[in-house]
Amino acid sequence: MPASMRDWLPADHLAYCVGVPSSRQIAKRLEEDIAFRVLAANNTPDFRTISDFRKDHLKVLSEPVFGRIKQARGFRQFLLRGREKVSGEWQLICTGHNVLKLFGTWREELARREVPTIVASAS
Repeated sequence: MPASMRDWLPADHLAYCVGVPSSRQIAKRLEEDIAFRVLAANNTPDFRTISDFRKDHLKVLSEPVFGRIKQARGFRQFLLRGREKVSGEWQLICTGHNVLKLFGTWREELARREVPTIVASAS
């Protein structure tokens, strides 16, 4: 994966989260939206490059997240019916997944800061 495309990857995740599915729309947002530009490290690939990258790396980009939600969170099927309700349910599941990830990161950081203090005071 080229370095410029690796730098662009967080912007692709943002596009997924805010519902910008098309590579043409992503290319446009990379030019106009400051959040996309910052996340992309000021890289602005054209839509064909984005499209080709997403086609070539689709499994790598999407599979781990769905696998974690399915395996670790126990999500197997939607409980509601209808496109709008399923969309809301999926957003709730993703929000819960992201909150748990943030909590885990916070807990690791807290342990990283507190353990040396506890060890030093025990000595």
